[in-house]
Amino acid sequence: MQKTLMTIFLAMLMPTACVTFIPDAEAAPFEARMSADGPKKERSRSRSANSVERRKTVTGRNGRSAERTSRATVDRENRTLTRQTIATGPNGRTASRDSVTTRTDNGYQRSAVATGPNGQTVTTEANGRYDAETGWQRNRTRTGANGNTITDNATVT
Repeated sequence: MQKTLMTIFLAMLMPTACVTFIPDAEAAPFEARMSADGPKKERSRSRSANSVERRKTVTGRNGRSAERTSRATVDRENRTLTRQTIATGPNGRTASRDSVTTRTDNGYQRSAVATGPNGQTVTTEANGRYDAETGWQRNRTRTGANGNTITDNATVT
C-alpha cells in the first residue's frame, strides 16, 4: 500500500518537476536565461542620413570585455556601400574588415580586406551580375596572407 501511494505521489510530481526544471528555450530570450553573474552585454546604434553605426560590448564575469564596432555608409551618388568593422578582444588585440561594394548597371563589384589580430590580411575581390536568362552569376577571388589564391564561381537561376 505504501509503495502504491509513493508511486502515485511521484507520478503527480513528475509533470511539475519537468515544467519547473526544464526552461522553455522558445519563450525566454538568451539574456533572460543567463545567471545574475553571467556576461553583461551592451548594445548601441546610431544613424545619420547616409550611415549607421553599431557597437556591442560584452563584459565577462572576470571583468574583461570585448567590443565590436561596425559602420556602414552609403554614397547614393556614386552607388557605393562602405563597411568597416573592428573587433577588440579581451586581450586588447584587434581584427578588422573593410569593404567597398559598388553597384554596376547589371550587378555589383566588391573589394574587401580582413586583417586578423596577428596582422595577417586576406583580400577578396568579387563581382556579380544579373542576366534575365541565366540568373545571378558571382565570381570571387580570395588571396590569403601567404599569397595563396582561391577562386570560386556561383550561379543562381
